[in-house]
Amino acid sequence: MKDDLLILNTLGKRHLPRLLPVIILGAAAITFIVISHGSLTFSYGRVEYGGTVYYRLSRSAGYWFRWLLCIELFWAAVVLRGPFSKRSKCRYTIGMLRVSERRIFLLCCLFNVLVYLLIWASLCCAAVITGKTLNAAGAFGTSPQALYAEYMLDGYMQQFVPMDNVPVTVSMILFMVSMGLLSARDFAVNMKGKPGALQLFAVLIFLWSGAAFGGGEHVLGWLVLAAIMFMVAAGSVWFSVMELSSGTNVEVDDGE
Repeated sequence: MKDDLLILNTLGKRHLPRLLPVIILGAAAITFIVISHGSLTFSYGRVEYGGTVYYRLSRSAGYWFRWLLCIELFWAAVVLRGPFSKRSKCRYTIGMLRVSERRIFLLCCLFNVLVYLLIWASLCCAAVITGKTLNAAGAFGTSPQALYAEYMLDGYMQQFVPMDNVPVTVSMILFMVSMGLLSARDFAVNMKGKPGALQLFAVLIFLWSGAAFGGGEHVLGWLVLAAIMFMVAAGSVWFSVMELSSGTNVEVDDGE
């Protein structure tokens, strides 16, 4: 247990200082911007025609929430790939512990999955706070139905309102867990001096899914894609576990 905590602490010291500011500031910024705007619709290119105002482009707040999520996922993918240099403090500390490579890898999986879930959870909190604040300010009107139609039924926003749409919530959890597992796999490959890019590819697939399935509007396609990505991630992790040693680190044995 002591070694497990030391490994998690080492990963946290290396990654969290570069991740937490982005996660916290991103959630705070999107909350402030949407509340200050006072509406869930952002319109651009105002044109007046015959006394009527038209907009060339309109995007919902959920659309921008999703783009912020993708930016944070890309940043996490870069940070969590791990150190390239064999002389890095992180690699040296972990390499000198009396634990197996498999144990280190599984703890890395746990840590990375928690990071991705934290990224999603931070934006969920931002979405809930934004919705309640705008509702209290009367931005949605007095009708509960108007609130539901304006806020909850937006395909993108449903990704950040947990349990309002259970299939979408389950899919988002599967997406985040998959990316955490793939990032740990890339970390393990990196430690052996080989390039790993499955995690970045997974983020691109997630980004593409928004255009293909309209956020959470096409629930079946959304669920199927999330399930496929999870199976691929689980299979990749299983393959990596089988390749790793289950004995004590060779470096420590040689040193003794």
